[in-house]
Amino acid sequence: MSKLERTGELPSQPMPYSIEQVPFWRGGGFNFSPLIGIIIILILIISVFILGIYFSTEYNKVLQEQRKSYEQMMGK
Repeated sequence: MSKLERTGELPSQPMPYSIEQVPFWRGGGFNFSPLIGIIIILILIISVFILGIYFSTEYNKVLQEQRKSYEQMMGK
């Protein structure tokens, strides 16, 4: 009888590679598929772009308001 049949558990085998050698988007260290890691990275990149666009438009509004108040102060 093999160990699996006797105890109902798999024999302990050493991992073929350490967790550090596998990038996390390939599923290293976690038990999810690589597709989920790729989706998470895409969501992070898209959210960074959205935040960058939002803050740049807000900054442009602030600059326009400062320019208007400066022109009013200079009497234009």
